[in-house]
Amino acid sequence: MKIMWQWGVLVLSLGLSGLLLAQEVAPADPSLPPMEPGAFSPATAQYYELQPEFVLNYGQDGRIRFLRLVVTLVVADQAGVDAATIHSAGLRHQVVMHVSASTRADLTDIGLRDALRERIKIAMQEYLMQETGFNYIEDVLFSNLILQ
Repeated sequence: MKIMWQWGVLVLSLGLSGLLLAQEVAPADPSLPPMEPGAFSPATAQYYELQPEFVLNYGQDGRIRFLRLVVTLVVADQAGVDAATIHSAGLRHQVVMHVSASTRADLTDIGLRDALRERIKIAMQEYLMQETGFNYIEDVLFSNLILQ
């Protein structure tokens, strides 16, 4: 019965995340002056969700634990969205390496979870700087996180 309940929660959250994906981000105001790629302004910021969602095992306590994670990037502008799209495999790799090396405490404690997000953000920024010469990522958000 407990397993059926967990699957029900998972299916419900998948349906809700699909509704959120259907919403479009409003385009930047065309009257604003063009910005240098990677220069952040709240007026031109866009969100880019790494797809597909992550289903990973984690933990270092000998138990096999799984999580479902949706990662959304806050990027400077459309050039950031384009760079994230082109380099999504490398960006996903950063998430996989950092999350799979995390402990349960890293994911359940809010302060440690924020520190993990910050480490992932820095790793992604370094990766994109190496690949493109620009830092497009302003922030990394855990849009949805389910631990088992």
